[in-house]
Parts: sequence; C-alpha cells; structure tokens
Amino acid sequence: MHERPRVAIDARRLARPPSGIGRYIQGLVHHLRKAAPDLHFLLLSDTPLPADPLRIGFQEIVFGHEFSGYDARHRIRALRWLQYLVPRVLELHSVDLFHSPNFACPLKWRGNTVVTMHDTAYLELRARIDIGYRAYLRFAVRATARVSKAIITPTNAVRASIAAATRTSLSKIHAIHHAPSSDYRPEQDELCLSRTRTALGLPPRFILHVGNVASHKNHRTVIAALKRLAGRGLSIGLVCVGWDSHGAREVRRLPAEYGVPERVHFIGQVEQQWMNGLYNLAEVVVVPSWLEGFGLPVLETMAAGTPVVASSIPAVKEVAGDAAWLAPPDNAEAWTEALSEVLTKPELAQAMRRQGLVRVQQFSWEESAAKHATLYRSVLRAGQPSFAVGSKRTVELTPDSRRPSQSLQS
Repeated sequence: MHERPRVAIDARRLARPPSGIGRYIQGLVHHLRKAAPDLHFLLLSDTPLPADPLRIGFQEIVFGHEFSGYDARHRIRALRWLQYLVPRVLELHSVDLFHSPNFACPLKWRGNTVVTMHDTAYLELRARIDIGYRAYLRFAVRATARVSKAIITPTNAVRASIAAATRTSLSKIHAIHHAPSSDYRPEQDELCLSRTRTALGLPPRFILHVGNVASHKNHRTVIAALKRLAGRGLSIGLVCVGWDSHGAREVRRLPAEYGVPERVHFIGQVEQQWMNGLYNLAEVVVVPSWLEGFGLPVLETMAAGTPVVASSIPAVKEVAGDAAWLAPPDNAEAWTEALSEVLTKPELAQAMRRQGLVRVQQFSWEESAAKHATLYRSVLRAGQPSFAVGSKRTVELTPDSRRPSQSLQS
C-alpha cells in the first residue's frame, strides 16, 4: 500500500469546450488538495490539460488519441480510452480508487470505483441521442451502477431518479451539491461592466440565458414570453450564451417564428473573464430547461446578485429554494407574468437579489470537495487496495512519465 492512497480522476472534460461537467471537475479539483491532503491525486486525460495554477500538486497522465471534436469517431475513441486504456493505466500506477465524473466507468477494472451521474437525460431526452448510442448508454449506466462502489449525484432529485433508472439501492447513492465559482460576485466597477458590454456587443437591456443552444434548454418558452412582453410594451432583448448542441438549428429559427428576430442575440461561447460582468449586466437570468441535474447557472446568477426565473422542475427547485421565481417550463403565460413582474417592479427585483445572495452561501466547493473526500475514504476503508506496491506490471512507459508509450496510443 502506498503511503497515501492513490485516487485517479477522469479529467478529460477539462480539455474540452466548456460544459457543466467540466465546471464540476474544475471546481472539485481546485479544492480537493486542501480537503484531502492524505490522498494522492492523479488526473487522467486523452489531451494535455490547459495550464492551471490551482492544479499544482496533481499528477497529470495523458494517453490515447487527442480530442479533435465531437463526432462518431470520437465516440469510438472515447469508449476505447475508458474501457481498454484506463484499466491498464490504473494498474500501472497502482491506483487505489478511480473516480469517473461522467456516468460510465471501466467495467473490466475490479478496483474501487466511484462514479458521478448528473441526470437521466439519456432516458428522458431520447430525441437528443441516436438509437445505437442510447442503447449503449442504457447498458453502460446500469452496468456502472452495478460494479461501482458508490454513486454521486448533484441533487437528491437526481439521486431518486438514478436509483429508479438503474435499480440501485439509495444507500449506494450520495447527493453532493455543486457550487458556483468564486469568480461570481456583484460587480460595482462601472468601467468593468462597460468593457464587458462593449466586448460582447450587448443590447442596452436584456434577459440572459446561459447554457447550450439545444432543444432541451427550452428557449421556445422564453422566446414566446419575449413576444408577449413586447405586446405589453416591454422593450427588452434576450441574450443566449452557449455553444450549439442537439436541436440548435431549430432553436435558432424560433426568433423569426415568433416575430422577434431583432430581439434575440445568440452570441456563442463566452470567455470566462466576461461571464461575471455578463451576469451583472442582465436584468434577469432565465433557466427554462425541461431537464437539469443541478442547474449551475441558477447559483452563478445568485452569486452575481441578479434575479433568476427558472423552471419548476425538481432539481432546480432543490437548488433555488425560495430565492428564485419558479414557473412551469411549458407555460409561456406564467413565464411572461414572472418576467413582467421582475422587470417592472424594482423592489421585487432587489428582494430577489438579496434572497439569492443569502441562498448561494449555502453552497461551496470547499464543502463539496470535503464530502467527496469523505466518500473516497469510506470506499477505500470498505474495499481492499486495488494494487500493492511491487505488483507485476505489463505496461511500458516512455521516459516521459506523463504519457504512456505508443502501445497506449493505438
């Protein structure tokens, strides 16, 4: 056994386009060393990770084909990386516990595995996923639930859904909340806000949506509400931040369909340096999704001191508490009323800001990382060491210990 147990984390999403899972891994990694100085952490990736001073002290191991985009070939390579290459690397580095933060784990590895399952979109949003890949996900998630030692979900709502979907005992599933980055806060610097407005070409007044341009994010209800607001004499734009995903083409047609093409602005992915200013400049942020496992933009909005109107779906209700205005995702009239109230009643908007700033204090990455570390230790105590020092190894390395030899690239 090593002096410190070795915990490996699949960190590939840190080298991908920004995503909720990527932000989860980043927040966790930034706080794990302080939460668990008794553990040695390794970050596994198929692509070199971007520089980050907050990851100093983590051992980074890069192997396999570099990421070049989401396509069918990537799916095959990603599957091979996780199911074939990762077990070999875990054995080579005598890893005691592997944490997969993205639903599936290497099924042939018999060591201690913890997996994070963020939602049940693979079941509930079938139109997003082709039938073959959906069948694989159903199998992989159920198999992962069976072989893993513990499952993490971001909310109790998802905990119940995963238990039902995988037929897993609730005692094996642990709800651990995420948290917003410390980057988000009320911004008083008018120069900073002016620079953000200019850099992003923002309209004078706007509602903000942060998330993929995708059908399940439910832009339709908000755009329908935007048209109704215009009918009430409320002149305001809608700014949509995020990269195109499933159904983006149809989503981008909605402004013309509802007769408000000049009011809706799709500005793509925004660099992190501008995000806090963007949240601060918005008059209200909307999270109208049909499905969320957590709904991180809700907390990012609250941390920035901006009112939020969100879907009254279980996970979002759990996160938002009483600090957001919640409306059914299929009721455009309810969304129109909510937005009208927030936009025309300054005292209501100010009260929502205060409530949000209080609510967001209940979520921190320090606490989340501490709970992850406690679960790691619990699993390690319950299980046997995956590999002992000096065990026979069959994988060869190049002199660069960060990247295995060509036998792991093929």
